[in-house]
Amino acid sequence: MKIMKQFLIVVCAGLLLTNNVSAQQSAEQVKSAIIGSWDLIGDTRPSKDGTVIKGMAFGENPTGRFIFLSNGQYFTLATRSDIPKFASGNRYDGTAEENKAVVKGAIGHYGTYTISEDGKEIILKAIASTWPAWVGVEQKRPITLNGDQMVYQAKSTMGVTSELTFKRVN
Repeated sequence: MKIMKQFLIVVCAGLLLTNNVSAQQSAEQVKSAIIGSWDLIGDTRPSKDGTVIKGMAFGENPTGRFIFLSNGQYFTLATRSDIPKFASGNRYDGTAEENKAVVKGAIGHYGTYTISEDGKEIILKAIASTWPAWVGVEQKRPITLNGDQMVYQAKSTMGVTSELTFKRVN
């Protein structure tokens, strides 16, 4: 009986260790797979009534790039492709409407990233951002990789979750 208990303890400990190693491998596999450049190709978000809206944040033809380095640093910029040019030709002389269009239609930040142990979340920590509330804050975002496509979800400042789709840059 005592030998059976010891055997079960060893088996259980082995299973826990195996699961932990698998989780670490999964995180490492995801980190390895996302290294490089990704172009933003899709943006969907549910509206307040639950209807899914395509292009709510960055328009029907979003532009943007997400770059992940192997040392755990990232840079991203996403914009609407239809942000109007400033009539003055000078970014310091934008009208209230022109400035509003830029703030509502673009976001950029850079910082550090890690992958959760289970490989299902990317954790971003912005060093600088066009949205100051993100600076120094860890953001956990569910991530899915499927070949050359990456999808992640981000809680928007409007309280809903956006789903951004990226395609690997070749």
